[in-house]
Amino acid sequence: MDCLSAPIEGHHHQIKHTKTASSSSLRSTHSISRSTSTPRERVRVPRSHSLNTKKVENKHQKHIKILFLDVDGVLNGENYGYGGVDDSLLFLLKTIIDSTQCKIVLSTTWRLNQSARATLLHFMKARADINVEDIIIGDTPSLKGKKRAFEIESFLNSEEFQSQYFCTKWCAIDDLALNQQYPLFMRNHFVRTNYRTGITSSDAYNVVQILNKDCEYSNSYDY
Repeated sequence: MDCLSAPIEGHHHQIKHTKTASSSSLRSTHSISRSTSTPRERVRVPRSHSLNTKKVENKHQKHIKILFLDVDGVLNGENYGYGGVDDSLLFLLKTIIDSTQCKIVLSTTWRLNQSARATLLHFMKARADINVEDIIIGDTPSLKGKKRAFEIESFLNSEEFQSQYFCTKWCAIDDLALNQQYPLFMRNHFVRTNYRTGITSSDAYNVVQILNKDCEYSNSYDY
């Protein structure tokens, strides 16, 4: 009952005051009331609008498919020797890119040496006509004490990556047993090659199947 009495008393006081006040005073009171309420409304609206706008801008991500690429045992084989790539295997990589419109993230140890990385990009561009400036979007991090599968997970979960991209499908191709390193994470996202032969036509087909399976989006720049 106490919480009801305060507004009622205030209301009677306002009525009494209104009866004795002149019409000009009443208009003045209304003017003051409006001026004190308006600024509060004007402060709140822009703030909420600003926050909503920021959230929308953070969702402006590019929809992409990603191939995490190893080199040794994938783009070369036992008879070819390390330190180079096999042109015929590069063309299989080119086929995957053309068939899926995927982007590439380098997971190979070649990414850790500036000279080796530059050589790889040169081979891809000069020998297989791969537009490396557009296709290669980054490298997995080098995590001390962590195996390659965990480096792939770290890349996908990184704030830098997620602020720019939305990954619709991904696959890793490697001659290492990434599926044994991190079975649950790599399940249905991995094609293992034979280090003696490198990537085969069958391997390339399997990668394409993973990247194109039930995919609603192709690579795009949707806003």
